[in-house]
Amino acid sequence: MTSTVLIVLLALVGLGAYKAFSSSVRGSSKTASSADSGGDGDGESGSKSAKNSLMKFVEKSLGTSDECLHRFPSGAENFIGRKEELKEIESKESKRPILINLFGKTGVGRKAMAFKIADRHKFQFRDAQLYYDMKADAPTSRSATDVISYIIQSFQPDVDIPSSKLELVKLYRNLTRGKRFILVLDNVDNGKIIKPLISSKNMVFIIVSEFSLELSDWITHQVDEMLKDDAIVLLNSICPQLGFSHIVFSKSCKNHPFTMVLAARFVKSHPGVDTMEFLNKMSEEVRHLEFIDTESFDRSATAMLNLCYKLLDDDIAVVLRKLLVFPEAFDASAEAFVCEDSGNTSLALLASFGFLEFDSKNDVYFLEEFVRSFLRSKIQGGERSMAEMRMATYYLTRLVEASELFSSGGAGRVNGMILFDKEWDGIKAGWEWTQKNQSDEASRLCCSYMEAAGEMLRKRQPLKLVAEWLDAAISASRKVGEEELEKNLMFQQGEILFEQKKLKNACAILLKVLELSKKQKDMKMELASMRMLGLANLELGNLAEAKSYFQNELDYLKATQSTDGIEVVYENLGRCAQFVEDYEGALKMYGQGLTFAQKNNNVHQQGVVFRRMGEINIAQKNAKMAVNFLEQSLIFSRKTKSKKEQGLTLFQLGKATNLAKSFDKAIGFYQQALTMARQTNDIKLEGETIWALSLTLRQKGDGADALRQGKAALKIFEVIKHPMREEAMLRLKEWRVAEGEVF
Repeated sequence: MTSTVLIVLLALVGLGAYKAFSSSVRGSSKTASSADSGGDGDGESGSKSAKNSLMKFVEKSLGTSDECLHRFPSGAENFIGRKEELKEIESKESKRPILINLFGKTGVGRKAMAFKIADRHKFQFRDAQLYYDMKADAPTSRSATDVISYIIQSFQPDVDIPSSKLELVKLYRNLTRGKRFILVLDNVDNGKIIKPLISSKNMVFIIVSEFSLELSDWITHQVDEMLKDDAIVLLNSICPQLGFSHIVFSKSCKNHPFTMVLAARFVKSHPGVDTMEFLNKMSEEVRHLEFIDTESFDRSATAMLNLCYKLLDDDIAVVLRKLLVFPEAFDASAEAFVCEDSGNTSLALLASFGFLEFDSKNDVYFLEEFVRSFLRSKIQGGERSMAEMRMATYYLTRLVEASELFSSGGAGRVNGMILFDKEWDGIKAGWEWTQKNQSDEASRLCCSYMEAAGEMLRKRQPLKLVAEWLDAAISASRKVGEEELEKNLMFQQGEILFEQKKLKNACAILLKVLELSKKQKDMKMELASMRMLGLANLELGNLAEAKSYFQNELDYLKATQSTDGIEVVYENLGRCAQFVEDYEGALKMYGQGLTFAQKNNNVHQQGVVFRRMGEINIAQKNAKMAVNFLEQSLIFSRKTKSKKEQGLTLFQLGKATNLAKSFDKAIGFYQQALTMARQTNDIKLEGETIWALSLTLRQKGDGADALRQGKAALKIFEVIKHPMREEAMLRLKEWRVAEGEVF
């Protein structure tokens, strides 16, 4: 995979540019932390390969999973002013959770104030301090699903992100239950996304918005311009050489923090600038903007941006404009390659001039949305196109490194996902560039993105987005004549459709994969396709077709005298027999599967087969034998530490002991199964377990508790459209009458 990617990179940017990229990466650990001094881009010698250099950079730049929970930007300790406002807010923080909505115009210091408030609480709420930008003021805003996924990934970097919104919210609540954490949500424009995020009383939740969201029980505070004395202190702290002109500066800037910071930094970085002449030029810019119907804050800020931008050297202005292609924060190595800024020289100057911010804690730079908005009218088509192409190239390489870490297993697997999450905005923007361009090079890049993303994409992003990437990559591979890649991607597409329960569509795709596999004589893929076709047809109830695919797979393994995976084939054939209540035939298949599972030392499969045998004995009303098989299954599932398999086995043990009229034991097993279902976020198993628990409670004579549990089960059944919901509804109606409940 990596070699394919490197070929694409060389085709896109040329050998010289790729070497420059490798060099910029090697030097990034030095330049990223030295913005104010101009940076250092020399790096190591070129003797090591680009791959090794990149891997070294990745290992240095990655935080631990614990650091993912404490990513507030640096700078709260340097906050100036607003003492009375902060005291007023603190006096209202008597209830838990602490809910605060700070609102006001962009650039007045809303976010800085939010971090100052959060900083005061960080020791009491020390489990996590998280920040997320909802980008309400950007061309593409974010949803509640996005922020919930981000928080889940922060708490548990190796977790699979569910596609169902219900499962996502339940997983969020499970992970944050009992946690003391702070969440700062920036640029919010919709109060409806708030409710699912309030998971416990042990949190501080600060929302930053342009207008008041009018939320009940929230502390609401409007952030305006700074007080005159505070504004002067701020200016002097940045640029002491302003002297007595700081009063005129603050007045000209309308005491607007963003405008004052930009002006002070720019003057400080240009010692030869005549401050009064600088202010006169700003006044001219303001007069030019007076015909625009804007707030004075916006007018003064735009005027200051115009003035400072006009005073930039052309080569630095080009770099500033190119920074617009980054969708989020970026590090020094990304800027060096994408903006062709060797040694980060222009980056360091732009940071010192005040055009962008440097977060020393997270080692990244970012443009405020006000600056982004200003630059959108300045960037030229050609320079945007080149910068976007280089950005797509850069983030593909980062994606490859994340993939290699992920594939290495152990701690590397977690670090790979941390890197993937950290760079996701850039990765997504790079992939989107491949969709906007119709060239063969862009198509190859699109394929490389999908190859590199692989399993990580499926673990971290919704299935809908994964399917979108796969569709694009399949079309791209077809366009450039990569038939083998097309086949492999189509197989993944079939798996996604199977997971989405779009079984007929999955079969249609997998049949094409089977045809291509036979044509290319790819027996491994042919077998995999037959197995997936068997599983899809089994779910559809097409028993004859399912059995035919599984039997063909078994015949091939026997013919080649291979036992690799044969235990799973026997299990699948046993399921076909079990489905039509041919229990004798099913037990025969399961027995053969168990033999091979033992020979192949497949502990997980041994547990699965014992569970299947237990299910058959439950169907045959043989409670004692069912319990014996299921207890064996539980031993194996605990050996493999598979919570999902433990949950399924405990559920069946509940049914078996209920069959034996051991109601207390059944209730105990159901409660354990429920715990596992919630830990694995298996909502279907959770609903079925609660319903089975309610039936047992009813049998035991506890009608009130049975009714309570039954209602909870029905609520889940209705959300996931479970086939048992009609039956549950009728039963509950009877129970309500029996319990004398008025409805």
